[in-house]
Amino acid sequence: FCRLPQAAMPSSPTPPAATTTPAPPQAAAARVAVLGNPAVLHTSFLNDGIAAKIRADGCEPVLLPLELSASSDALLEDYLPWAAEQGICDIIYVQSFGCLASHILGRGAMKRIRAEHPEVNITFIDYDPGASEVNQLNRLKLALSIARQRTAAG
Repeated sequence: FCRLPQAAMPSSPTPPAATTTPAPPQAAAARVAVLGNPAVLHTSFLNDGIAAKIRADGCEPVLLPLELSASSDALLEDYLPWAAEQGICDIIYVQSFGCLASHILGRGAMKRIRAEHPEVNITFIDYDPGASEVNQLNRLKLALSIARQRTAAG
């Protein structure tokens, strides 16, 4: 389904000068797909600035392009081929308040998706008036921690 990014192979390095210390290789940032309801996905104040939070945590957010997310009732399964094409196994699925189809069908599909694609890590984050900001942040941090671990393992 998806491929975890391979660490970049270093080219033949030039030996460092006697007075310098070589810099440690830069680790690739974990890429995390952010999918879900288009209004929540592409409106920072509705998703509490999720892309900035992902960047601040050292990961790379990859948002579903707006032209691919035109339907408000698109389901998680509809987005999986796009994530697979990007080689992304870590997915954060944002949901808005009042989107009953997304809550029921998305979470129902998650069981089947995990059975068919155990390498995929899916985290649902609800953005509604009843959702605790602390809970949202904890779920995000846990998802990003898993993504970083998987990327480091290569």
